[in-house]
Amino acid sequence: MEYAIAVKTDVGPERTKNQDSLYVRTASLGEKNYALAVVCDGMGGLSEGEYASRLVVEALSAWFESSFAGWLNGGSREDALCIVWKKLLDQCNAELLRYGEKKGIQSGTTATALLLGPERFALVHIGDTRAYVIGDGLCQMTRDHTLAMQKVENGTLSLEEAAHSRENHVLTRCIGVEDEINPDFSFGEVKDNAVYLLCSDGFRNHLSEQELKERFRPEFNSNAKELLGSCEYLLKTGVDRGESDNLSVIAIRAMSAQTDLVSATDEQKTILLD
Repeated sequence: MEYAIAVKTDVGPERTKNQDSLYVRTASLGEKNYALAVVCDGMGGLSEGEYASRLVVEALSAWFESSFAGWLNGGSREDALCIVWKKLLDQCNAELLRYGEKKGIQSGTTATALLLGPERFALVHIGDTRAYVIGDGLCQMTRDHTLAMQKVENGTLSLEEAAHSRENHVLTRCIGVEDEINPDFSFGEVKDNAVYLLCSDGFRNHLSEQELKERFRPEFNSNAKELLGSCEYLLKTGVDRGESDNLSVIAIRAMSAQTDLVSATDEQKTILLD
């Protein structure tokens, strides 16, 4: 696979701090290419959400840059990756709890991380940041850990009611608040000629799935410049429709290595925000 990558983040019209943290980087091992993308949304209702989101991003990025090759060389077992990622997130959770106790605050964050390889993907997720894959259609790869979605799953709230409920922004899982965390893990086949999208809730709150699907259609997003244009257009659309939160998105177009593809610049391949 080859990857075209675009990243866009904005503090939003009403916030003084950007509590979102993002990371995306590619790695080539032999003739195989990999990409790791991470979006963490510090919880706006808690203190120092930007510290929490940055801590998790730094932990996952450090793993990718120092230990990822070792995992591959060890057989790249998916169950082993679950153990490694869970341990990293447990350590972040414990550190945030210690930090909060020391300063007399709570500091929490969501986290969604997607590892793309030549054939398989790995995804870890907790909170209401999201991952999508867009090919012939759009598929949400993550499940929102919110009170509203919990009620949808229990049959006490419809999806339409959940979309307009205040409980849609009440998290039932995150990192940094409870003693134990329970992230979701998933694995699957990488789709050739697809766009993978990671975003904070601020980016997609005022956008429909149809708008995401149409704007990120792979045939219109064949290189980094086109992907960035789509990110910027939809981010502005969200702001124009009244979004007040931080807005962040990472878009990755995956294509067969033999395809002529304009990839991200070095500056686009790595972004770490506090």
